[in-house]
Amino acid sequence: MEKIHQLTKQTMELVGQTVRNTPTVPTVPEMKLRLALEFEELFEKAQAMGLEHSFEILIVKSLLKRSVEKHTLSSIEYAELEKAFDEPTWGFLTDTNEVNLVEVLDAALDQRVVASGTDLCFGMQNCIVEGDRAVWTSNMSKFDTDIATAFDGVTAYKNGTHPHSDKKIECYVHSTDGYHIIKNSENHKYLKSLNYSPVDLRSLVGVVETVNTEENGTES
Repeated sequence: MEKIHQLTKQTMELVGQTVRNTPTVPTVPEMKLRLALEFEELFEKAQAMGLEHSFEILIVKSLLKRSVEKHTLSSIEYAELEKAFDEPTWGFLTDTNEVNLVEVLDAALDQRVVASGTDLCFGMQNCIVEGDRAVWTSNMSKFDTDIATAFDGVTAYKNGTHPHSDKKIECYVHSTDGYHIIKNSENHKYLKSLNYSPVDLRSLVGVVETVNTEENGTES
C-alpha cells in the first residue's frame, strides 16, 4: 500500500466509507459515488485550465464513439452529430482560456486522493505498485530497442500484415534515447511494435470473469 492510500484510508473510515483489503466488487451506490467524485475532480481540472467547453465536447464525443462501437449509433449518424460541435453556439459551457496553476495543482492532488479512494473501495490498494510496473512494461514494449525490428514493423504495417493492425498504414521510424518508435506518416502518432505485449492484470485481481452486479446481489 502506498502512502497516499494510508492517508486516504483514514479519511474514508472517518466519514463512514467502506475500505476493503482484497479485490472485491463494491455496491452499485459505492461505485456510482466513486465515478461522481472522479468526474467532479476531472471537470475541476478542466475549469482550472480554462477549457470547460473543450471538456464538454470531449465527453459527448466519447459517449458517441462508444455508441458507434456498441452499434447503437451508425458512423454516418456520428459524423452528422459531430458537425454540430463546430457550431459556435453548440454546448452549454465556454472556454475562458485562463489557466490557474494553483487550481490545476489542487485538482491534480484531489484526483490522486479520489483515485486512491477508489482503489480502497475496490480493495485494490495492494495491487497498485505491481500493477504500475506491469502497465509500464507493456507500454515500453510498444517501442523497439533494435532498429531492424522497427523496420520490420514498418514493412508489416505498410503491407497490412502487422498483428496489431487490420489495415495498411504508411509509417516511418523515429529514433530517440536508444528507442526506435514507429509513427504514422499521416498524423505522426506512434504505432505498436511487433514485440508489443498487452498488460495482463488478472493475476493481481485474482479473478478472470466479469461480475454481474444484478446476478450476484450487489445493491443497485
